[in-house]
Amino acid sequence: MVQFAPKIFHFNRYISSEDAVEAIRADEQLNLWEPAKIEHLLAYSTKNPGEQRNCPIVGLGSIARVYSGRLLPCLHGDDAERRLGLSWCVADWNGHYRFLAVGTLASTNTG
Repeated sequence: MVQFAPKIFHFNRYISSEDAVEAIRADEQLNLWEPAKIEHLLAYSTKNPGEQRNCPIVGLGSIARVYSGRLLPCLHGDDAERRLGLSWCVADWNGHYRFLAVGTLASTNTG
């Protein structure tokens, strides 16, 4: 069974989706981070239900093409509720957004 380690990337500045993906993949060569898909976002929100109340978390690994635009899954919420929505892939995300990435955990089983 493949297990994944989550990591939240916060660039604290305006950043394009393409630049965010490039920064995620370049972060640590030993772990090979990849942008999270929607299934990773859902698993992360189950284990960390309060995180999306603090800031929106985007999964850059799942893109839906709608007409001439692109939509991405995004976790967000407030004190009253948590939500999963679709956000338009904008030219630049503002510094409030976080991006979930996943890396494959190395197996410790040697036999």
